[in-house]
Amino acid sequence: EDTWAAVGWSPEILATLDREPELTAAIPTEGTLLTADLWVRPNASSAAATTANSAQTPASDSFQQIQQWIQFCWQPAIANQLSLLSDATSPIFVGSGRAQASPLLQSKPLLLPPEAALQNSEFLQPLPPAAIDQYRRQWLQTRQATLLQSLELPPAQMGQGTRHS
Repeated sequence: EDTWAAVGWSPEILATLDREPELTAAIPTEGTLLTADLWVRPNASSAAATTANSAQTPASDSFQQIQQWIQFCWQPAIANQLSLLSDATSPIFVGSGRAQASPLLQSKPLLLPPEAALQNSEFLQPLPPAAIDQYRRQWLQTRQATLLQSLELPPAQMGQGTRHS
C-alpha cells in the first residue's frame, strides 16, 4: 500500500509477481540494464585449438563434453524450456532469433523484452582493467582515511599521556 514504484532484478520481480498477482511490472521505454550471467558459449578459438590437437586427452574429452552440453542447451526447444524454468532468457532469442521463442516466452516481456526496449538498453559489461585499478585505489584510500579517522583521539584528549596505575 505504501510503494508506488520499485526497481529490481527480473528474477526477483517475476517471483514477486507470482506471489502478488495484483502487482504489475514494466520495462521503461527509455531502456534498462541488461545482464547475461547464465548463458555462455566458448569462443571459436578455444574450440579450434582443441580440435587442432589430434591427441585425445582427458582435458579435450572434457571440453568435448562441455561443447555437447552447450549445443544441447542452445537448441531452441531446450532453450525455451530452460528460459522459462530459470527466469533467464537464452540469448539465442534476442534479435533475429526472437521468432524461435515459444509463444509463452514471447508473452513475458520481463523475460523477453520488446525489441524497442532492447534497442534502448545496454548490457552491463565487465569493467576494463584501468577502471578496476582506479576503483581499488579509491577504495584503499577511503578505507585508510576511515581507519585513521576512527583511531584519532578527541581534541580534549590530545597531548595527554597514558597513565598506568
